[in-house]
Amino acid sequence: MCSSTLFVILTASLLLQQHIITAATNETTDSDPDTHVVLDNLGWIVSPSGAAAYRTWAASNEFDVGDILYFNFTTGRHDVAEVTKEAYDKCNTTNPISIKSTGPVNITIDSAGEHYFICTFTQHCSLGQKLAITARSEVPTGFVTRVSTSSLAAAIFSALVAIYLLH
Repeated sequence: MCSSTLFVILTASLLLQQHIITAATNETTDSDPDTHVVLDNLGWIVSPSGAAAYRTWAASNEFDVGDILYFNFTTGRHDVAEVTKEAYDKCNTTNPISIKSTGPVNITIDSAGEHYFICTFTQHCSLGQKLAITARSEVPTGFVTRVSTSSLAAAIFSALVAIYLLH
């Protein structure tokens, strides 16, 4: 009877541990990069709403490292320059970090933190064609859960073995 009880306890605990680990491993993580179309269907333009349109759009999106910003514009009518915060605030078009003049443009967010973009065409930035975003460093959402559920399964297994040995 004791050996059959031990067998049942060990089998149940191993199945439980396997189930917990499998469930945690199958957890979905949003590791695929998202493509964000800047200002959606309007594209990268001087918006009639000015800078508020870009602030509202940025606030309604979440940006992670690896995501792509898609600036949809016509070559010769706009460009997109990544600039410092100071250049963004002052609409200073000299010495951008990078500039892309052939539209449309995909820019991959390569670091966490704040990123600033402006159009360098005359008056476009001062009329509100500028975008500020904050990118998060992406951490797999299931990582902590996987560690804690594995620990839980090991603890349950150990407890069941201890209960058996004490009887």
